[in-house]
Parts: sequence; C-alpha cells; structure tokens
Amino acid sequence: MPGGLKKYLEEIADKRVEELRYLIGKNSNRYEKLKVQAYELQQEFMATLTEEQQGMFVKLEDFESEQSGIVHDMLYRYAFRDGVKAVRMMFKCK
Repeated sequence: MPGGLKKYLEEIADKRVEELRYLIGKNSNRYEKLKVQAYELQQEFMATLTEEQQGMFVKLEDFESEQSGIVHDMLYRYAFRDGVKAVRMMFKCK
C-alpha cells in the first residue's frame, strides 16, 4: 500500500475511533452510569490515600487508560481491514 494511502487510512481510522468513543459515551446509559459510579468510587478511594499514593494511583490510571486506548484503536483497525478483505473476497466471487 502506498505510504500516502496508508497514512490517509490511518487518519480516517483514528477519526472514526474518536467519533465512536464520543457516540458510545453520549448514547449509552449503561456507559454513563458506570462512568459516574467509577468516578464516585475513585473519589472515595483517593480520600483514603496519602498524597504520594494518590500520585501513584493517578499514574496507574493513566497507564491503564493508555493501554485500553491502544487496544480499542487496534481492534477498530483490524476490524476495518477485515471488512476491506471481506469486500474484496465478495468481488472476487462475482
């Protein structure tokens, strides 16, 4: 795949992932409820920690969020590629 096309498709995938994250957060009552519950629990937990422990906890959350983001981005990319492969196979069968 030419470099320019690959970069273009990666940019489209990145944009779509962000759109999907926004839509899921906006349109899912369950997601919103879990987000609020997680925040409340986090605040309760943070109140029991020392300042140093709070900093460590925030770093841990950052690492977990980044890992989750990487996984979700890769899942979307693989699904996108699989969709392209499926369409190609359908055209070959015609």
